[in-house]
Amino acid sequence: MWRRKNSLERGVATMETNTAVAVDQLAERIRAQMDNETGQQLAQTLTHLAERVEALDLSGQMQQSRREITKAAKKASKQVEQSGKQIAAISAQTVPAEPTGWITPSLLGFLCGFGAGFLIARSSRS
Repeated sequence: MWRRKNSLERGVATMETNTAVAVDQLAERIRAQMDNETGQQLAQTLTHLAERVEALDLSGQMQQSRREITKAAKKASKQVEQSGKQIAAISAQTVPAEPTGWITPSLLGFLCGFGAGFLIARSSRS
């Protein structure tokens, strides 16, 4: 698939280029107006700054980060989906298809326990 930049990344790339061009123009203007050593050093420093701005490639870094985040999100989504399937499978094995097999004994056990508790409470009151 195409490795295109989104609008934010294109905007950052344009700003980088425009900044580098502006700094280069400023360096040339300083060279033209100041013939002394200080002017030359300042122009050289500004030219170096323009080269550094171009070398930063912030838009490329943003694009790479976006790709990595997208890849990580897809991987996490697959893991969540797989975990959900595993939980569903375990749940299906744990709870029987026909609940009467386990509800009736539980209900009988509850009633016997409640009756026994009621009798003990009544006998201890007198």
